Amino acid sequence: MTISQREQRYQEYFETPIGTLQAEHDLFSNATGDGGRWHGFATDIPGVSYRIAFLLGEQPAVRIVIDRSDHEWNRWLFDRLFEFREAIQAEIPDPLVWDYVEGRRRCIVSVVRDGSIADPRETWPEMQTWMVERLLAFKRVFSPHPQELVE
Repeated sequence: MTISQREQRYQEYFETPIGTLQAEHDLFSNATGDGGRWHGFATDIPGVSYRIAFLLGEQPAVRIVIDRSDHEWNRWLFDRLFEFREAIQAEIPDPLVWDYVEGRRRCIVSVVRDGSIADPRETWPEMQTWMVERLLAFKRVFSPHPQELVE
């Protein structure tokens, strides 16, 4: 598959979840992205966003990304959220991946599932529904915690 074919597949794939989120959940009207393998949605906290994405290994993922220019603040918020990990995990049906790498500015919490952008298009609806459902669960579960912590 050429790069342009892959980019076209990403564009086609993301039309459905982004359209659903924007039409049915006005809080997600602020989609941003690289036009390729991920799209982000701002939160009320600068530097914190939700993302639907295909990881470099091509697996579909939903993430909360903490990425301010202040590395220490990012780590502080990540650590505070990690303190709530059991309560958060109880509300998310997939295992959470808590991703902090020393020396890297960005901190991420993700859920990942099997699948790939290269999978046949007829398999996409299940992955797209999964992305929408998990993103809504992330918003419901994560939103109160960062807001409480930064106020």
